[in-house]
Amino acid sequence: MDRFITSTSVKKIRLDVEPAEAQNVDDSTTVISTHVSLAPAPYYKYLFDEFYKLRNVENLKVTAVCQNCSKVVSGSTKSSGNFLSHIKRKHYSLMSKVEDARKKKDQETSTMIQTKIYDTPKVSKELVKDLVFNYIVEEMKPLAICEKPSFKRLIRGLTSDSIVLPYRKALVSELNHKYKAYVEMSTGFIEKQSYVCVTADIWSSNNKSYLGMTCHFIDELNYSRYSYILACRRIKGNHTYLNTVNRGDLEL
Repeated sequence: MDRFITSTSVKKIRLDVEPAEAQNVDDSTTVISTHVSLAPAPYYKYLFDEFYKLRNVENLKVTAVCQNCSKVVSGSTKSSGNFLSHIKRKHYSLMSKVEDARKKKDQETSTMIQTKIYDTPKVSKELVKDLVFNYIVEEMKPLAICEKPSFKRLIRGLTSDSIVLPYRKALVSELNHKYKAYVEMSTGFIEKQSYVCVTADIWSSNNKSYLGMTCHFIDELNYSRYSYILACRRIKGNHTYLNTVNRGDLEL
């Protein structure tokens, strides 16, 4: 007789099927599906090396045949519970082998992960400078962070000890260069447009307040939408009307 496990979602999952029912190939109405659409979860694939023979995988349901008693066991691709329960109940003497197989699989997985971590490709000096620069700008960090010992250890630990980190003066020069390039590019686009929309906003970040001006327009040739930052200034004090209108020194 079939055994059932009732889940909280009131779904029934068949755990064991008698060999006569599972292997009934004489009945012309019985169709055994061999379509495999989704592999079991990697963390319990070790069960299919020696203890089970994979029979069918459909959506999240896995069906396998026990190699010791030929019973069919069904389970989920996300859990090994049904397969381990069958071995504990029917073949308890094999649990030590199951545990050894699991440890061997975990060790192989750990070795693969360590190989991926330490087998890092060579990183160029320019790439490191760009990554550090983008991190400082996007996270609003001070330029002096590139000279902090802890930051240097972080970057060299992720790359190599021989990597050359950029100095603060190099980042200042890069910042000025990109700022001038951005101004030339944005003003060139805006000058070609007949109509633009200008917006203003005040926000807080890292316990500091800022007033920003943005510009938006739709290109008259390709109808693509563009947005550019025009200016950004620090605001000290409350976000009041007088404190806002006094910030008339915003410049691009």
